[in-house]
Amino acid sequence: MINPMIEKLRKLIAHEQSTRSIGNLQEAEAFAAKIQDLLTAHKLSMSEVDFQEREDGEPIDWERVDGSTRVFWRVGIAHTIAKINSCQVVNASRSFGKSFFFVGRTSDRQMAKILYTYLVELGEELCDKAAREDRKVQSLKFNVMNNIMDWNIPTWAAAAFRRWMKSYKESWKTGFSAAIVSRLEARYEETMKAQAQTSANAIIHIKKDALDVLDYLKGKTRKRHSRPARDESNADGYKRGQSTGNAVNLSPNRFTGTTGRASRLLGA
Repeated sequence: MINPMIEKLRKLIAHEQSTRSIGNLQEAEAFAAKIQDLLTAHKLSMSEVDFQEREDGEPIDWERVDGSTRVFWRVGIAHTIAKINSCQVVNASRSFGKSFFFVGRTSDRQMAKILYTYLVELGEELCDKAAREDRKVQSLKFNVMNNIMDWNIPTWAAAAFRRWMKSYKESWKTGFSAAIVSRLEARYEETMKAQAQTSANAIIHIKKDALDVLDYLKGKTRKRHSRPARDESNADGYKRGQSTGNAVNLSPNRFTGTTGRASRLLGA
């Protein structure tokens, strides 16, 4: 049986994706930390009996996610989503290809997977949009920086300009990730603090889930200390990505219905 919260989250994201697919990017940029509010508030509202049933019926396990976290902008998003959903991120061995795992209780890890996939796909799409819109301005800046007295990129400089735009996009994603991570963490801490007086037992259970995951992983993983480098080399890209990350509403309140790629992740 699918957890009702997972079904609700899936429908919210599916609707946003459907409106984005027909060109309504304003709604996309207005949607995506209140989603986390929904998840956190649901857990904080659970009774002692609910938590006991959840502990008995939702074992800690591994949820595979396609795509590598060995890319800086994705690392921050993955680890932040894991943290606020009482999970851990574990990189897959080479035999699994480009993938990683969310480790946690059933609904926690599944919701983490949906939210992570949504934000990464949204970031990729909005980054491409920004690169298209800024390409002309970036080409002029490229020419000025290289003393090229022309409105267009000359043929002999085309490869260098492609590298320039690649740096723009990587910087955009770094800025986007920084903003999303900051907002998710801040909203989560605010929600937990606001509920501390009335939902102390629930908060204890949330913290216990996180500790149980750490205990579960003891002896099962190896520490990796290397982290991918962050790219802020293109200031325009970073600033626009950060601005977009700060504009994404992360709010589920007005979305319902339809289907989409993220909504099919759990095999509905």
